[in-house]
Amino acid sequence: MAHRADPFFWRVWLLTVAVTIAVVAGINYLVDPFSIYGTGLFKPYRDNSYIKKAELFEKLAPSRKALILGSSRMATVDPEVVTELTGKPCFNWAVPSAGVEIISACTRMAVEKYKAPVDLVIVGVDPEAFLPSLAIHAQARLAPMYTPYIGDIGGELEIKEFTRDSLRLITVEQFKASVGVLGREIHGESVTQLIEYRPDGFALYGPREEAIATGKLDLNALIDERLRTYPDRNLCLTGKSTLSESRMDEWVDYLQYCTEHGIRVYVYLPPAHPRYIEMLGRFGALPLLHQLSEFLARTAKENGAVFHDYTDVESFGGDPRQFYDEIHTRYTNNNLLLERLLTSTSQ
Repeated sequence: MAHRADPFFWRVWLLTVAVTIAVVAGINYLVDPFSIYGTGLFKPYRDNSYIKKAELFEKLAPSRKALILGSSRMATVDPEVVTELTGKPCFNWAVPSAGVEIISACTRMAVEKYKAPVDLVIVGVDPEAFLPSLAIHAQARLAPMYTPYIGDIGGELEIKEFTRDSLRLITVEQFKASVGVLGREIHGESVTQLIEYRPDGFALYGPREEAIATGKLDLNALIDERLRTYPDRNLCLTGKSTLSESRMDEWVDYLQYCTEHGIRVYVYLPPAHPRYIEMLGRFGALPLLHQLSEFLARTAKENGAVFHDYTDVESFGGDPRQFYDEIHTRYTNNNLLLERLLTSTSQ
């Protein structure tokens, strides 16, 4: 005859789980390894890219005529290559999880706040940038210089972002980073960040490049792990995803703003690793990508911009082996992409 579990056991078990979650959340909040809570008690594992990029741009603003915009996927698009191809001094203002409103905000800040003579923008648009579920990134809410340019960041988006921040507090990824930061503090070691920035905003993946150079990076194994956890880590494009009408309207307004200010726009869908695209196919997301591509092509044509869909890395002569993971391309691929994009004159 089966015996019921002792209620005392379950109470102890639940209390243990609750205490463990509270301790993990407390450590992650206080250490703040990814700069999303603003505690500032320790040197973070990852700087606030929104603040960092604004501070870097302010120093160069009078001379910058070109901008690279988008999410972290565009962080390794090299401003120096843009200058070589166009003759225009360039700055990379790519920031994590940039929705359409962030792309617009960065452009308006450059023109209106910092008085930069911008007349060219290169915009890499993540499909997620047009999803209604994409909330304003937590780092943006800790960067007050952006607030006047992205309007009211409260309401539904803030609630969603607060929920995501709360869930991040108990993730293994963030806890491992917190432990790493604390370990370095205890041993008096400096914190080596995954990404550093050149003065022109270009992202330097020092540790990752070193791992590639020494043969220690197994790209396939890394992609295996990231694809396995992708549905839990990201918004996850699926067959049920839809494009946001308000963000589509925001995009049209952005193109019109650029036209009014004499800014030439080159826009593209960034490349992804073939295995990532295959996964999106299994999730039923490819029709949505096609819908977005058609929307960007149409609105670009209507507003005098240039658009290319470079989702397929081979569409511009890129190499599937030249990735940091499933969506972040190395500069080698981005250099080829820039040359193809900036020498094109039509869709």
